[in-house]
Amino acid sequence: TYAAATLSGPVEAEFEDSGGVPDVDNGVRYQLGSGAGTRIVTGDASNTVSSQWLSATDVPAGDGTLWLKLIVNDDVDDQPVPAVTSVVVDNVAPAGMGDFAGTSSTSKSITWNWTPVSSETHFGQYAISYGTNRDDVAGRTTMWGAEDDAALLTMATSATTITGLSRSTQYFAQIWARDQLGNEVNSAVADFVTAGLDTVIHYVAASGSNNGVPDDPSQPWGSIQRAVNAIPKDLVETEIYYVVQVLDSERYNERVKIEKTTDSGYSITLQPASGQSPTIVAPNGQVGIEIKKSPYVIVEGFTVKASNKYAVDVNEADHVIIRDCVLHDGTNNNNGGGVRLVQADNNILLNNRIHTNTIGINLGRDSDSNRLQSNLIVDDGGRQTGVFFARDTDSNSLI
Repeated sequence: TYAAATLSGPVEAEFEDSGGVPDVDNGVRYQLGSGAGTRIVTGDASNTVSSQWLSATDVPAGDGTLWLKLIVNDDVDDQPVPAVTSVVVDNVAPAGMGDFAGTSSTSKSITWNWTPVSSETHFGQYAISYGTNRDDVAGRTTMWGAEDDAALLTMATSATTITGLSRSTQYFAQIWARDQLGNEVNSAVADFVTAGLDTVIHYVAASGSNNGVPDDPSQPWGSIQRAVNAIPKDLVETEIYYVVQVLDSERYNERVKIEKTTDSGYSITLQPASGQSPTIVAPNGQVGIEIKKSPYVIVEGFTVKASNKYAVDVNEADHVIIRDCVLHDGTNNNNGGGVRLVQADNNILLNNRIHTNTIGINLGRDSDSNRLQSNLIVDDGGRQTGVFFARDTDSNSLI
């Protein structure tokens, strides 16, 4: 059974009556060109006529295939066989979406979660309007969509992370679910604040694996170096501070090298968990802990057995702190000791016990303004030089 369709103008016809453009009158049987001066005139040639069917008016809940029938009348008779065609109609907005909220953040990103759309035959995508001004969100000034996260093209998606944000800033956001025919539904506006300073902990235990999980002490790395390797190369860019924490008092037979891009806000602390006393045993002829071009690193609470070379070697790194450590067995006559600084300024060596080394502390070339405070350097029988100052060091202090 067919019902009269609601049409809208403008109507366009290849051939028109000289009286005017064809009209639309939904109150009569033949809605197009029914006026005396607005007829659609057609001779012995074809005539292309266009109009719009307002399907949302006639079938507001339409969602599927419908049929249209066209009847042409020449003021005397209807055409014998009406023209029919099928069209896909979807006037129903996506349904089921809800609970839109921010759930976590870093200093540059916010993760938003929601209950996904549960019913939609022609799903298009999710898009999020966001900004620091609530009014901008309502106006969809800045959008996060499928070009940013392809998963937003999938109806079952329930989370996305907006990146490129500013630290310690409140953001407002609103999600829209849109189908392929333009129907859409939106959530209420939610807000969330980006983090001020991110700290991520990499846990280490002798019982751990090669692939630990950040911030999860139940899934530690089995190696200190592997935990360090899992830290991004550039901490300044990622704006995250990392702590590598050892959960036991075991011996770790490895060399630990830290070489990252760091600064005063984003660096690395290497420490044992409370009550633990782990030992790093360097492979023969290698340094125990090497800090290279990584300023502001902190190493605290470790025993480091140097295996002939230096227990700790700080190379081209400033503002490093080595404290509360036991450093020993750097006994190579030419290149061994407790701690060596090379081209390293403004570092602090504090409250360390240093023994059985050729040199206790070696302030090498171009190492200036370093503070050596409350370190106990023990002579094991005449082999050890307590503190060695290279000729081109300056402004170092012993306290």
